[in-house]
Order: sequence, then C-alpha cells, then structure tokens
Amino acid sequence: MTWSRILVGTDGTERAGRAVAHAASLAAAVSAELTIVTAYGSSGTSQAEAAPADLAWAATAAAGAEDVAYRAADSARSAGAPKVRTRTVNAAPADGLAQVAEDIQADLIVVGSKGMTSSLRFLTGSVPNELSHHIRRDLLIVRTD
Repeated sequence: MTWSRILVGTDGTERAGRAVAHAASLAAAVSAELTIVTAYGSSGTSQAEAAPADLAWAATAAAGAEDVAYRAADSARSAGAPKVRTRTVNAAPADGLAQVAEDIQADLIVVGSKGMTSSLRFLTGSVPNELSHHIRRDLLIVRTD
C-alpha cells in the first residue's frame, strides 16, 4: 500500500504535536501530501466580540482552530513534509477527521493516543477508538503519553 495522502488531527497540545511530527516524518519519507485537521466546537471566547452573539462562539472557535492548524503546518514543514495543507471543521474531533478523510480520500489517518488509557474513555470515548470502529482507512495511533 502506498500512502499519497496522509491526514493528521491536532488540538494544538504538545501531545498532539507528537502525532503531527510523526505524520510529517511519514509524509517526508513517502513524499505524501499531509493534511492537518483541527476540529472545533462551541467553546469560543472573546476574540469574536464584533460578531453577532449567536455566531461569536463559532467565529472565535474557527479562528483558534485555524491558528492551531497553521502552527502545526509550520512544524510539519520544518520536519520535512513536502506538501502541507490545513483544514478546520466545525465538528466533534472523530467526526471531523472522518469527514475530511473522506473529502480528500486520505490513505492514512494519524492520531495521538490521547484518551485511550483514561478511565473516562468509557464515558466520553476516545478519538482513536471511535475512528477505529467507523472508518475504512488505515489508521496509525501514535503513542503520545
């Protein structure tokens, strides 16, 4: 199997940065296009005060997600990834990654192991676990703890 389109998810944390670095190294090794995805929801703050109240959270969350994705893209380029794109999506992380993976026809999805060992995974689930049960693409779970 050749991977020509790799997708990695990040939330901007140091742990997610390890997954981005791993995906960037893979993309560099196989000359693949790397798409970095950041999902956002309704937890924004004051950056979008000029927006109407019902849209302020989305504008703030979207701007924050774009910033996270752009910083991760810079890191991936520094790690040698030859072609890097960013996407932000207003969705739960697993849903957003699956949606973008379908949109770009990703060959491989890379995610960090966050949430897989916590006892809360039984209540809230984990992105890697959700993806492993619902996608039909290669999935690489990078140990990030």
